[in-house]
Amino acid sequence: MENFYSLIANKKEEQPQNSNLWYLIANKAQHFPGAFGTGAGFYKNFEDMNNAGKIDGKDKYFHAKANFNAGQHRDILPAIAIDLLKEVYDVPNKTWINKNGYSFKENVNDSMEDLNADLYGLYQGITHPHGNPQIYLQDIRPNELDKRY
Repeated sequence: MENFYSLIANKKEEQPQNSNLWYLIANKAQHFPGAFGTGAGFYKNFEDMNNAGKIDGKDKYFHAKANFNAGQHRDILPAIAIDLLKEVYDVPNKTWINKNGYSFKENVNDSMEDLNADLYGLYQGITHPHGNPQIYLQDIRPNELDKRY
Protein backbone atom coordinates (compact mmCIF):
# COMPACT_ATOMS: atom_id res chain seq x y z
CA MET A 1 0.00 0.00 0.00
CA GLU A 2 1.30 3.43 -0.92
CA ASN A 3 2.31 5.78 1.83
CA PHE A 4 -0.71 8.08 2.12
CA TYR A 5 1.29 11.13 3.15
CA SER A 6 3.81 10.81 0.32
CA LEU A 7 0.92 10.42 -2.10
CA ILE A 8 -0.49 13.76 -0.92
CA ALA A 9 2.90 15.48 -0.88
CA ASN A 10 3.73 14.34 -4.42
CA LYS A 11 0.32 15.09 -5.92
CA LYS A 12 0.76 17.51 -8.83
CA GLU A 13 -1.72 20.36 -8.61
CA GLU A 14 -2.17 23.72 -10.19
CA GLN A 15 -1.06 26.39 -7.75
CA PRO A 16 -4.07 28.03 -6.07
CA GLN A 17 -4.86 31.63 -6.96
CA ASN A 18 -5.93 32.41 -3.41
CA SER A 19 -3.12 33.10 -0.92
CA ASN A 20 -5.42 33.01 2.12
CA LEU A 21 -3.77 30.77 4.74
CA TRP A 22 -6.93 28.72 5.34
CA TYR A 23 -7.33 28.19 1.60
CA LEU A 24 -3.73 26.98 1.28
CA ILE A 25 -4.23 24.57 4.19
CA ALA A 26 -7.54 23.35 2.75
CA ASN A 27 -5.90 22.83 -0.65
CA LYS A 28 -3.72 20.09 0.90
CA ALA A 29 -6.06 18.89 3.66
CA GLN A 30 -8.88 18.08 1.21
CA HIS A 31 -7.00 14.86 0.35
CA PHE A 32 -7.27 13.50 3.91
CA PRO A 33 -10.07 11.00 4.50
CA GLY A 34 -13.08 11.62 6.71
CA ALA A 35 -14.82 14.73 7.95
CA PHE A 36 -11.61 16.79 8.13
CA GLY A 37 -10.76 16.25 4.47
CA THR A 38 -14.37 16.68 3.39
CA GLY A 39 -14.71 19.96 5.31
CA ALA A 40 -11.43 21.22 3.84
CA GLY A 41 -12.59 20.32 0.34
CA PHE A 42 -15.90 22.10 0.87
CA TYR A 43 -14.07 25.20 2.13
CA LYS A 44 -11.74 25.17 -0.91
CA ASN A 45 -14.72 24.90 -3.27
CA PHE A 46 -16.50 27.74 -1.45
CA GLU A 47 -13.45 29.99 -1.88
CA ASP A 48 -13.11 28.96 -5.54
CA MET A 49 -16.78 29.80 -6.10
CA ASN A 50 -16.32 33.24 -4.56
CA ASN A 51 -13.24 33.88 -6.72
CA ALA A 52 -14.88 32.68 -9.93
CA GLY A 53 -16.76 35.94 -10.50
CA LYS A 54 -20.41 36.57 -11.24
CA ILE A 55 -21.52 33.61 -13.33
CA ASP A 56 -25.07 32.28 -13.41
CA GLY A 57 -25.30 28.66 -12.27
CA LYS A 58 -21.92 28.52 -10.56
CA ASP A 59 -23.45 27.94 -7.11
CA LYS A 60 -25.02 24.61 -8.09
CA TYR A 61 -21.86 23.51 -9.94
CA PHE A 62 -19.64 24.19 -6.92
CA HIS A 63 -22.13 22.39 -4.65
CA ALA A 64 -21.95 19.37 -6.93
CA LYS A 65 -18.16 19.61 -7.33
CA ALA A 66 -17.48 19.59 -3.57
CA ASN A 67 -19.67 16.53 -3.20
CA PHE A 68 -18.14 14.89 -6.28
CA ASN A 69 -14.75 15.06 -4.56
CA ALA A 70 -16.21 13.72 -1.28
CA GLY A 71 -17.89 10.88 -3.18
CA GLN A 72 -14.59 9.93 -4.80
CA HIS A 73 -13.06 9.58 -1.33
CA ARG A 74 -16.15 7.68 -0.11
CA ASP A 75 -16.72 10.34 2.57
CA ILE A 76 -20.47 10.12 2.16
CA LEU A 77 -21.75 10.69 5.70
CA PRO A 78 -19.55 13.73 6.44
CA ALA A 79 -20.60 15.24 3.09
CA ILE A 80 -24.32 14.75 3.73
CA ALA A 81 -24.00 16.10 7.28
CA ILE A 82 -22.18 19.23 6.08
CA ASP A 83 -24.71 19.73 3.26
CA LEU A 84 -27.72 19.47 5.56
CA LEU A 85 -26.26 21.68 8.29
CA LYS A 86 -25.33 24.34 5.75
CA GLU A 87 -28.84 24.48 4.30
CA VAL A 88 -30.48 24.48 7.74
CA TYR A 89 -28.28 27.48 8.53
CA ASP A 90 -28.78 29.20 5.14
CA VAL A 91 -32.59 29.44 5.02
CA PRO A 92 -33.13 31.54 8.17
CA ASN A 93 -29.88 33.42 7.60
CA LYS A 94 -30.86 34.46 4.07
CA THR A 95 -34.49 35.15 4.99
CA TRP A 96 -34.33 37.04 8.27
CA ILE A 97 -30.72 37.94 9.14
CA ASN A 98 -28.96 38.99 5.93
CA LYS A 99 -32.26 39.52 4.11
CA ASN A 100 -31.31 38.63 0.54
CA GLY A 101 -34.64 39.97 -0.70
CA TYR A 102 -36.21 36.58 -1.34
CA SER A 103 -39.14 35.09 0.53
CA PHE A 104 -38.84 32.19 2.95
CA LYS A 105 -40.37 29.89 0.32
CA GLU A 106 -37.89 31.04 -2.36
CA ASN A 107 -34.98 30.47 0.01
CA VAL A 108 -36.27 26.98 0.89
CA ASN A 109 -36.57 26.19 -2.83
CA ASP A 110 -33.01 27.42 -3.42
CA SER A 111 -31.77 25.24 -0.56
CA MET A 112 -33.61 22.24 -2.00
CA GLU A 113 -31.93 22.88 -5.37
CA ASP A 114 -28.57 23.09 -3.56
CA LEU A 115 -29.23 19.73 -1.87
CA ASN A 116 -30.22 18.23 -5.20
CA ALA A 117 -26.92 19.44 -6.71
CA ASP A 118 -25.09 18.06 -3.63
CA LEU A 119 -26.60 14.60 -4.10
CA TYR A 120 -26.01 14.66 -7.85
CA GLY A 121 -22.32 15.46 -7.31
CA LEU A 122 -22.00 12.82 -4.60
CA TYR A 123 -23.52 10.18 -6.89
CA GLN A 124 -21.25 11.16 -9.79
CA GLY A 125 -18.18 11.06 -7.53
CA ILE A 126 -19.08 7.62 -6.16
CA THR A 127 -19.72 6.17 -9.62
CA HIS A 128 -16.59 7.80 -11.14
CA PRO A 129 -13.92 7.45 -8.42
CA HIS A 130 -11.07 8.47 -10.73
CA GLY A 131 -13.03 10.87 -12.94
CA ASN A 132 -12.73 14.57 -13.54
CA PRO A 133 -15.63 16.68 -12.23
CA GLN A 134 -15.35 18.97 -15.27
CA ILE A 135 -16.34 15.98 -17.42
CA TYR A 136 -18.92 14.27 -15.23
CA LEU A 137 -20.60 17.50 -14.12
CA GLN A 138 -20.45 19.21 -17.51
CA ASP A 139 -24.25 19.24 -17.80
CA ILE A 140 -24.44 21.72 -14.88
CA ARG A 141 -21.06 23.44 -15.34
CA PRO A 142 -21.42 27.02 -16.66
CA ASN A 143 -19.58 27.50 -19.96
CA GLU A 144 -18.17 30.85 -18.81
CA LEU A 145 -16.38 29.26 -15.85
CA ASP A 146 -12.58 29.35 -15.98
CA LYS A 147 -11.00 26.00 -16.92
CA ARG A 148 -9.12 25.75 -13.61
CA TYR A 149 -12.44 25.03 -11.89
